[in-house]
Amino acid sequence: MDSRSIEEQLNRFYDIVRETNLPEGVEEELNAEADEVMAELVRRRDEGAYSRFVAEVIAREHMRIERGERDRPLCACGDALCPLSSGKLPPQLRPIKSEHFGEEDSKELIDEYEERHPEALVLREARREWERKEVKLERRLRQLIARAKQHRESGATTAYTEV
Repeated sequence: MDSRSIEEQLNRFYDIVRETNLPEGVEEELNAEADEVMAELVRRRDEGAYSRFVAEVIAREHMRIERGERDRPLCACGDALCPLSSGKLPPQLRPIKSEHFGEEDSKELIDEYEERHPEALVLREARREWERKEVKLERRLRQLIARAKQHRESGATTAYTEV
């Protein structure tokens, strides 16, 4: 499910909550959790979010190597000048800022770089971690919708009466 689908599901959740008279406190609890999901969605859709995330993963994993907590290299290419091996996002993969177009997210560039540079283990790890977080966000949203529906079906009345 992409960010747009998640946004549609979130809107569906808000519609269910709006159309149902939920027990006192339940609506606030569900809305607070939905707001957390929405905040995460906004962060993930922010310009340059993916490249910042990848840079954070590279830096974190480089620190783990320095502390002796990671045995695998960040990149197995063997190039002593490889920015990934030294814990940095390659300059050509950083978001490009333009006064006409804002900031370009480099997700596509990073994915293409990973295809051309298959030794870049840390890029694959970052992509998988990003995808796992996306799945977790989707799961949380499905659980919210299920909980709202459960309250609706267990006796809460609808807020709108049909004529």
